[in-house]
Amino acid sequence: MSNNNQRGPSDADVDWASEDTPAYVNGARVLCSAEDVAMVFTEFQKFAGRGALPGSVAPRERVVSSLRMTPNTFFQVMASFASTWNQYVLEHEKPDLVPRFKLIGPPNIQIAGSEEAE
Repeated sequence: MSNNNQRGPSDADVDWASEDTPAYVNGARVLCSAEDVAMVFTEFQKFAGRGALPGSVAPRERVVSSLRMTPNTFFQVMASFASTWNQYVLEHEKPDLVPRFKLIGPPNIQIAGSEEAE
C-alpha cells in the first residue's frame, strides 16, 4: 500500500510496523475444488531455458505466495476486494469511466462504494 494511513470499509486496526516484507506479484490464479479455494500469487521472471539464444529470455511464472480457504471465506474475500475497489474508484478515479462491482442475487447483498458518483 502506498499510504498506510488510509482505511478501507472493513479495515481492522493493523500494526503495519510488525508486518514482514510484502511479496509483490504481477500475476494471480484462482483454483477451486468442492472443499476449498486456492489463490496462487505469481511473479513473472526472465528465464533463459535450455538452448536459448543469448539475449533471448522468456518470462516464467514463479509462485510467490498462496492462500487456501473455504468457499464461504473466498466469497467474503471477493466481496471485500470488490468493495475496496469500488471505494478506490470513487475516491481516486473517474467513476463514469472505470467499472465498479455490485453483488446480485440472494440474499441481495449490497457492497460499500457502489453508490453513483455525485
